[in-house]
This record gives sequence, structure tokens and C-alpha cells, in this order.
Amino acid sequence: MPDINVLMFGSYRAGKTSILASMIDSFENIETSTVNKISLKAIPETEKLLQDKKIELKSKVEENISSSKTEWSTNDWGRKTDARYDYEFIMSVDGSQNKYSINFADIPGEWLVTVEDCKKLEEEIATCQIIIIAIDTPHLMEENGAYCDAFNITSQISRFIKRIKNEQDVARMFLFTPVKCEKYYYEGRMDEVNQRIKKEFETLFEYFQHGRRKDLYTIAITPVLTMGGVVFSDFKRDSNLKVVVNENPSNRMNYLRPLDTYYKLYDKNPKFEPKYCEQPILYLLNFILKNRKFSVQKKEKKSMFWRFAELVCAIIAVPIDILTGDFEHLKELWSELLNDTLLIESAITATEHIKTSGDGYEIVQNPF
Repeated sequence: MPDINVLMFGSYRAGKTSILASMIDSFENIETSTVNKISLKAIPETEKLLQDKKIELKSKVEENISSSKTEWSTNDWGRKTDARYDYEFIMSVDGSQNKYSINFADIPGEWLVTVEDCKKLEEEIATCQIIIIAIDTPHLMEENGAYCDAFNITSQISRFIKRIKNEQDVARMFLFTPVKCEKYYYEGRMDEVNQRIKKEFETLFEYFQHGRRKDLYTIAITPVLTMGGVVFSDFKRDSNLKVVVNENPSNRMNYLRPLDTYYKLYDKNPKFEPKYCEQPILYLLNFILKNRKFSVQKKEKKSMFWRFAELVCAIIAVPIDILTGDFEHLKELWSELLNDTLLIESAITATEHIKTSGDGYEIVQNPF
């Protein structure tokens, strides 16, 4: 089992894979400034998948520069993710022999449609403390958000997350990550993006902030620019300039979504230049550190009697945990992970680069 599991989900073509493809280079630029550098390397299978995606993203920019093409359709952007993909990375620190694996599970939005797939998704979340929700920003913002729910499946995501059982006092972090937001970034409208996310996920944010387990949830809005030099242009429209939508209900994931979306090069800086893609990793590291500190402080407050009782219960419960998928074995893994002094020191230095405000960024809730 990987040391750290991260679940990524959202609608298909929302841009989950693009986040990962642009993430590594951005993180490498951050980690070079740490004393004991944190290295994050993809395993060969993951490297191949993400390298292909990165080449695809870069080529779209370069091809359109050379051909002087003014805009193109999302139908030109290769395959959609319609199956579960795992992207595994190895994290290490200079001077330490220890290595840790981080697995990003890319879950297709279709899993939120059927009961059987929802059960599979519940099993995925049972092993994850960090959840990244990718949000397609043009569908969030354009036409006053009329197509947001149809594309970003916000209602389904909200209902599903509120059903997650959390009886084991497991702390979790949810990152709401708008992608393809270059247009709004260059127009200085990222605060609008932030507010629109809160509006579209209003019931979910209320649940996080006022629910029974509110003290366990860290919530943040973390926009990323996965391409930099490409901006939203328009939806496909008919002769009356009305957005053309898919009105065939047989495909539930496409129903009532705009039939096509167009993008164009950003005139002032038409080149592949991702921005903020390292932030999800910095938030991940920061969450681990804060969670560790919180757990240590919580244990220190307990009497010796309760510490002994907890130890006895843990010993008895180990076989049960393995059978039931309880979180105790994951806590043990995290405990070992966070005894690495070099990793802790390097992570603390790296997280000094974490972005918490401006350009739509906000830590909405931080129980630690």
C-alpha cells in the first residue's frame, strides 16, 4: 500500500490529468530552494503517461503558434479519462535513505452516476486523506454558471462527499482546484472564480463548516494554470448565438452540456507556461506536517492510563483493521513516514512557498 493516497475526481475533461502532467516541473522549481532537497519522481509507468500528456499540452500551443490557427475545439484534445488511472510518485530527501510513495488515483466522473460505481468510489476514499476536486473553470463561470452543474457535476459530488462515513476521527483535506482558468487570471477575475466555487458548492461548504465532523476537515481553494498561454474562447453556438447543448439523455455524463468548447492562444504570452501547479503538493506536505503535530499534541494530553488502554486496543484491533479497511493501519504508515527528521525539516522549508491568498487562493477552513 502506498504511504500517501490522494484521490482526484471531477467530471471527464475537467483537467485532472493535466494538473499532474504540469505538477512535477513546477514542484522541482520549488524544491531546489530547500536545504535538503525533496525529490518527487514518477515511477516509469506514470512517467510515460504524464510525459505523453505534457507533450500533448505543449504541442497544442506550439502547433497553433506555427499554423496561426486562431482557436480550436476540445474535441481535438485526445482521449478522455474514462477509467481509473493510478499515478505513482516516489518522494525522497537528499541525505536520507528513506523513500515514500504517493499515489494519485484519477477517478472518472462517471463513477458518481451509478450506485455500483459509487460503492467503488467509497472504497477508494476509505484509503485517502487528501481529495482533490478538479473544476472546469469556463463551465463554472460562463453564461452565469448555467452549465456548471451539468459539466462539473457539482450536485453529485456534494451529495457523495456528504455521505462519506467518518467514524474513526480521520482528518481529511479537500482541495477545490479550478483548472483552465487562464482567461480569468489574466482578466484579474480570480476572486470571482473563488466566490463562484463557494456558490456552486454552497451546501457542501456548509456541511464542512457546520457538520458534526467539522473539526476534521481542512478546506482550500487552489487554482492552477495548467497551460498558461491558452485561454477560453467560447462555447459552440447556433445561428442565433445560443449555446448548443447535448439534448440526448441517453448519455448522462454529456446531457445538457455544451456540445463543444473552444480555446485560443493568449496574445500577450502565447507559450506553454504552467503556474501554481506545485501548490497541491505543498498543501499535501503541509497537511501531513500539521496533522502530525496535531496528533502528537492530542496524545500528549491523554493520561498514562488511556495511553496504555489505547495501545492494548490497537494491538487487539490490528487484525480487524486489515479485514474492515479501518484507518488504523494507515495511521501507522503515516507515523513511520513522519519520523523521518530530514523529510520533516525539508517539508517545512518547502511549505514556506505555499500560497494562501491572492489569485483566488483561500484556506477556507483549517482546524489545525
